[in-house]
Amino acid sequence: MVYSTSGTASALEAARVPVKTLFKLTEGRPNVLDMLKNDEVALIINTPAGPVARQDEVRIRTTALYQRVPVMTTLAAAQATLRALRSLKTKTLGVKSLQEYHSGEFMLGS
Repeated sequence: MVYSTSGTASALEAARVPVKTLFKLTEGRPNVLDMLKNDEVALIINTPAGPVARQDEVRIRTTALYQRVPVMTTLAAAQATLRALRSLKTKTLGVKSLQEYHSGEFMLGS
């Protein structure tokens, strides 16, 4: 299930993504901190804008760190993670050096 605050939820719903709306930290509960503390979150994508959002970001990131939940703060990072997770469904990774991965000598699944 995808959870988000109201603005993002509206955009996701417009794109036909099922979403459950959460309160922002300053709006009340339940919010992402509650879900983190209850082990109900596996991944956070948080793209804060503005001073209040930046303050909330610190609280969210700190709580996520303690709960061992990954946090991404850019859409580019979220897209890269999604591509990586999708590729893991169909391919296996071998143990190779970083240079080998970038040189193109090593193909996933080989």
